[in-house]
Amino acid sequence: MADCIYYEQSIGPLVETLKQLSGPGTSIICCYEQRTEGINPEVEGKFFELLQQSFSCEKIPSDKQDPEFSSPDIHILHIRRKD
Repeated sequence: MADCIYYEQSIGPLVETLKQLSGPGTSIICCYEQRTEGINPEVEGKFFELLQQSFSCEKIPSDKQDPEFSSPDIHILHIRRKD
């Protein structure tokens, strides 16, 4: 899943889809560019609020990322369903 958390109307359906498609052993890798303008921070917060009701999120540290593609505003998360 990449860079799809800033369209406000889709965050509820996105989390529901992740719930329906995942099980106890499912790993979801989420990559997104953090955006700080407009309503983006608010939408990002809503997404993670909804997500954390059913999933745990672990940030992949930058030293575990490819240095050529790593950037301070790019975040990679390992997401697992809570059961």
